[in-house]
Amino acid sequence: MKDKIDKFLTDNYEKLLHIAYKKVAYFNRPTSAEAILNDAYLYVVHNPPELIKDIPRYMVNHINMELRYTKSYTTRRDRITSREVKYIKQTTEIDIDSIDIKNHITEFRNTLCKVDQIVWDVYSIKDKRKVREISEHFGINMSSAQIYRTKVLTKFKKYYENQTRV
Repeated sequence: MKDKIDKFLTDNYEKLLHIAYKKVAYFNRPTSAEAILNDAYLYVVHNPPELIKDIPRYMVNHINMELRYTKSYTTRRDRITSREVKYIKQTTEIDIDSIDIKNHITEFRNTLCKVDQIVWDVYSIKDKRKVREISEHFGINMSSAQIYRTKVLTKFKKYYENQTRV
């Protein structure tokens, strides 16, 4: 049955994604249409219908239920994500644009370990300053991205303070 579900999803992916976009917009949820479609696919794979013709009904019904009800998995996941975002917004940020970075960037980068150098390069050179951007760039969750970002920024603050103190 999984092969038939996979074939259905492959053949109708654009149409299902369009439905998911419409439903997310209708229910005004912060989740992405791709995520809700992925959840619907997993639901149908784990709870396959008896008839092949019921696959689309199962998927759309699951999307509706996940977006409509307050105790659904998606709603709980959205609440957790919004709490993470609120926590992340509360942390202080360096206004990196106001600092004369050209004089300090290479020396500071040389003081970092490889992992921190990569995070610093993404933050400063690739200009991905938001936690969500860093999270998407590395393919990690937002909490981990926040930890890495905070660690590198704290090191930069200490480095900058030591350099300007002299």
